[in-house]
Amino acid sequence: MADYREQWQYWVAVAALPRVSPATLCQCWQQGWTAPRLLAADDGTLAALGFKPAVRSAIKAWQLNQGPLQQRVNQVADWRALNPALHHVVPWDSEFYPRLLQQIPDPPAFLLVYGNPAILCLPQIGIVGSRHATRQGLRNAAAFARELARSGLVVTLSLIHI
Repeated sequence: MADYREQWQYWVAVAALPRVSPATLCQCWQQGWTAPRLLAADDGTLAALGFKPAVRSAIKAWQLNQGPLQQRVNQVADWRALNPALHHVVPWDSEFYPRLLQQIPDPPAFLLVYGNPAILCLPQIGIVGSRHATRQGLRNAAAFARELARSGLVVTLSLIHI
């Protein structure tokens, strides 16, 4: 199969695999599997790795440029297209992916970055909000982020859901 996709697309696709946790993906990376290699694997190899039929089916559909993995990649591509200069996808294997984040047991396969991805290598603090944040909670998080940024820290927010 010709490799026409950009690297970030593979990482977005593996993150969308049904019922596959970030910890399971991390185990794959530690065993030398990359997102492109995993998504190109045949059904027998995937079964030997312990992936259930639903996962193998999703990967087969991806290989045919169809299915929910491709739909998720299309969503992220649409987000990137809104502002290509500021919207970036930083895959787990990127030089910009924070090294400490890679070391946790269940790191995300990719990060969506608004701004300069190179600053992810600087000292930073994360602000993770509730999925059901109140308006006041969002205002508080924004105020904390502004003050922390003014002090020289890179502030990572977990607020985007695309």
